Amino acid sequence: MGSSVRYYLLNLAIFVSGYLFLRYGYEQLQSDFLKEFILIVLGTLATVAITALLLNKQTELELSKEQQAKYLDLKSEVYKDIIHTLESYSTKADLSTQDLKHLEFITHKLAIVASLPVLKAYNDFLRNVASVFADRNIDAPEADKLSSELAKLTVAMRRDLLGNGQHDSTTADILFYIDDNSRRSIQNF
Repeated sequence: MGSSVRYYLLNLAIFVSGYLFLRYGYEQLQSDFLKEFILIVLGTLATVAITALLLNKQTELELSKEQQAKYLDLKSEVYKDIIHTLESYSTKADLSTQDLKHLEFITHKLAIVASLPVLKAYNDFLRNVASVFADRNIDAPEADKLSSELAKLTVAMRRDLLGNGQHDSTTADILFYIDDNSRRSIQNF
């Protein structure tokens, strides 16, 4: 049994026993003043109990929201780091063994924060650009292929960061522009 369930049951037990005690006292008393005083105490106890339950729930929600915000920040930082790393690789003429190992370890970074579609997109990215990285030399057409595949990965990351609230047509448009921008040189615009 969870601690919040125990907390609610304890509050309920205290409230019910307090109510029964005050109800018994109310029936035994002859003075109207004391009866009114007991009703005031009973109302105050009910208000305090309800307020405590609401504050407890609000605190849980605020902590959950704060945790989700920190997780989203971490996810954003990991995604930015990956894009920056891949961007730097696309501008290198030669890749070292260390660079290729770094690509393998990116999977472990993603495993910490990424959703399944992002992990799949990164796997597809590596599979589709394996030939680009195989000879450790990236020429212009290979850099274009790398940029195109990176665009697909970026769309998956964007979906993950923004949530599932996007429509497929919007995503298709975004994919088109990211891919189009990644394939064009700035001089060709």
